[in-house]
Amino acid sequence: MILKKEIITKKPVRTIEDFLNSFPKFRDIDLHKGISFSTKSGHKIKPSIQLAKPSEAKEIAQIFKEVYRGSYPYKELEDEIEVQKMIRDPDFHWIVFKINADEIIGCTAFHVDIENKSGTFHGFAIKKTLQGLTDLVKLSNACLYSILKLYKNKVLLWYCEVRSAHTKSQYMGRFLGLDPIAFLPNKDFFFNREESEFIYIMYDKEALQKYRSKETPKITHQVLKCYYYAFKKYNLDIPIVKNPELKLNELKVREIKNQLIKSIEKDRFGNELITISIKNSESYIRFLHHPLIQTFEQTTYGVDNIEELFIFAEQVKELIAKLDVRYFECFVSAYIPTHQIIFLNAGLQPTGYIPSWRYNKKKRVLEDIIVFIYCKNEISKNIKLLSETEEFLKTIYPNWDIFNI
Repeated sequence: MILKKEIITKKPVRTIEDFLNSFPKFRDIDLHKGISFSTKSGHKIKPSIQLAKPSEAKEIAQIFKEVYRGSYPYKELEDEIEVQKMIRDPDFHWIVFKINADEIIGCTAFHVDIENKSGTFHGFAIKKTLQGLTDLVKLSNACLYSILKLYKNKVLLWYCEVRSAHTKSQYMGRFLGLDPIAFLPNKDFFFNREESEFIYIMYDKEALQKYRSKETPKITHQVLKCYYYAFKKYNLDIPIVKNPELKLNELKVREIKNQLIKSIEKDRFGNELITISIKNSESYIRFLHHPLIQTFEQTTYGVDNIEELFIFAEQVKELIAKLDVRYFECFVSAYIPTHQIIFLNAGLQPTGYIPSWRYNKKKRVLEDIIVFIYCKNEISKNIKLLSETEEFLKTIYPNWDIFNI
């Protein structure tokens, strides 16, 4: 239960502005020209960073092959042609880490979605033989500073997915000013085994104040633990908790079943963009199927009524069984409890409450969402935690026996 008196306990929220103000020495960074760092005592190499060139795509792809021994789950990053496309894409910023001015030792990437006021970081990798030989935190701070400054007031939240098999990525998230906000159990498959991830996030100070929807969240009681974590972390207000009865129009359900359309777009890596829609309707559910790692992700949907969403959820369940999918994620509105109940009934569980996540273009506000996950197998215990990730997991899984190991 969330008590009103707890609202009094306010904790400062780290923001994009806080990060930029913490590193004034990076104010004049120009990634096009490249930046070199002076060598400190104990460091064996002199690093530099700059924007990647299309001609460097092959080396970037090779780094992913080497670091993950050919097991990287998203094969686009092991492919020279695809990496080159991303480098040329104005919405991507690939940055390479170098030594001796021209030897590439690592990389990272930033993707921006200006229309939805969000951005992601991904693709952080350093050659195995050179890990630990330079100040990666300083390099990462410089990279992040340059991107955050470039998109200040245009991108209101930045996020990334952080591995749980070791604490290195979690430490990096901590030093970069990001916080864990959601858990993705068994999402990925590295080195031939399942591995969970965390979503880490950083907000513009206006994202949680000026731009966050004023509508009071309406959540089911199953979402309360996730909400409670965000409530404490971001000083949220008390939600409306309700579990309305799901009353379906059976005639409408039968009619929808007879009007379903399914389409599949496949890329050259075998990934499938699956869309299920309804004849003469704009309603749909769409997700990306990765056969190599047996996942459905990047799910979006739009419906006119609960009967449509119920049918879509049933169709997804059938595909999960047919395609032997082991992981499915869907981000669900925090204001429509009947949608939450449909996904709960379909076997998904809430693993995170993210305020100010989805930009509503019509209302010009950021809306809260709930992360719902289907996980076929028992959650992998190949997991290492920092204090902040342990606090988060203990909040949403207070009885999980991993904490007793």
